[in-house]
Amino acid sequence: MFILGLDLGIKRVGVALADTNSQAVFMLPTLKFKNINQELLPALKKIIEQWKTEIIVVGQPLSLNLETTRSSDNQINYINQIKKLGLPVYLENEMLTSKEAEHILNTQDLPLASYKKSVQAGDIDKVSAYLILESYLKKNDYLKPNS
Repeated sequence: MFILGLDLGIKRVGVALADTNSQAVFMLPTLKFKNINQELLPALKKIIEQWKTEIIVVGQPLSLNLETTRSSDNQINYINQIKKLGLPVYLENEMLTSKEAEHILNTQDLPLASYKKSVQAGDIDKVSAYLILESYLKKNDYLKPNS
């Protein structure tokens, strides 16, 4: 089974995909969009059809005390639109995933100047999507320990 993971932003969406049969999670290119209905939904539909995705997992921004934030409230419209694609949509806490993604990308031992040039804005989004999806998979026993 394929599961799609999304890190929703205002202009970009980080995308990750899991194949639960092979225990593999991988990142797809970050999607850039200006209009959710004209650009984002068709791009997601194409990925869903290509990979025969069965579930969508969306990162939910929560505060450190696990309450919804203004970002969470803003995402509701996006999530409602994504639900129109006809697949089950599950929310996964994305707290600190962007910081963890930055840390992962920063551990490439690049000097700060070249880091800023080499790491694209979308890189953090797709690593965050990967982390969100990995968290969901582990909580729901899709990934075996040591995966």
